[in-house]
Amino acid sequence: MSARITFFALFMTLCVTIMAQLFYFSSTRALTQEKLTCKEALSAFVGLPDLALVGEAHYVRHRSLSDVFSYFNESPELLEYFPSTFVYHFAPNTQPSRIERDF
Repeated sequence: MSARITFFALFMTLCVTIMAQLFYFSSTRALTQEKLTCKEALSAFVGLPDLALVGEAHYVRHRSLSDVFSYFNESPELLEYFPSTFVYHFAPNTQPSRIERDF
């Protein structure tokens, strides 16, 4: 019976600790309305559905900017941008395509 009580006490302590951390982080790290507006403005300016940031990873994390070979950039000869953080500039194509497409 003592093992059950010890396990239950440890489990409850873990649950209370996790709930306290969630409450603390939600109250201290939450976005204010001003920060949320700035993030939405940046996202609208870039033109992507969310921020396409590249951090310590060697590949583009956003699906709209990645290609088939993005997952194979971990080889040593492709580390020219590491470590860097940058935002891709979205520029729409201003010249019309010479290929006629029927959709």
